[in-house]
Amino acid sequence: SVSAASDAQLVVENSGVAAINLLSPASSHGQIIFGDPDDNDVGQLGYDHASNLMYFKVNGSSTKVFKVDSTSATFTGNVGVGAAEGSSPTSVANFLEIAGATAGIVFNDTGVEPWDMYASGGKLGTRYNNSVEGWWLMANGDMGVGTSGPSDYYADKFVVYDGDEGGMTIANSSTTGKSYL
Repeated sequence: SVSAASDAQLVVENSGVAAINLLSPASSHGQIIFGDPDDNDVGQLGYDHASNLMYFKVNGSSTKVFKVDSTSATFTGNVGVGAAEGSSPTSVANFLEIAGATAGIVFNDTGVEPWDMYASGGKLGTRYNNSVEGWWLMANGDMGVGTSGPSDYYADKFVVYDGDEGGMTIANSSTTGKSYL
C-alpha cells in the first residue's frame, strides 16, 4: 500500500489502476486548474475534445503554451511549443534554444548515417556520420567546406577542402570530363 502525502485533500486508491475520470461534452474541454490567492486559474492542464488536443496553460495566460494533438485515429505526435498549432512532429514559434558545451541537432534519416549540426567553440558546423566534415561557419564570417579550420589556409574567407583532389567545380552543365578549380 502507498501512503498519501500529508497535505493531500483528495486521495484515489485502488488495488489495480487508480483513475479520475473527467467527462464533458464532445465540443468542450476537460481541465485540471491550479490556483493561488492572486489568481484562481494560474495553471491549467486541459483536453480540448473538439480539437483532440492536450494542453498546458501557465501564469494565468489564455495561451496554450504546450500542446500535443492527435488529428486521426493514429496518434500523430505533433507538439506545439509556443506555436498556434502543432503542424509537424515539433512546431516551435520564435527560437528553440539547445544549450550545452557542444549544442546540436542530429538529423537521422532511417537507413542512412546521420548528419550532425552543432555549435562548438564559437563555430557552427555539420558533420556526416560524426566524422566527415561538412561545412563550418566561423564567428568572424569565414566559412569552410570539408574543413573545420578555414583559417589554416592562405585565402581563409571561403575554403573548400577535399583531401583527394583538393578542388571545387563551378559549372553550368554536366562536369563529366571537365577540369575543376
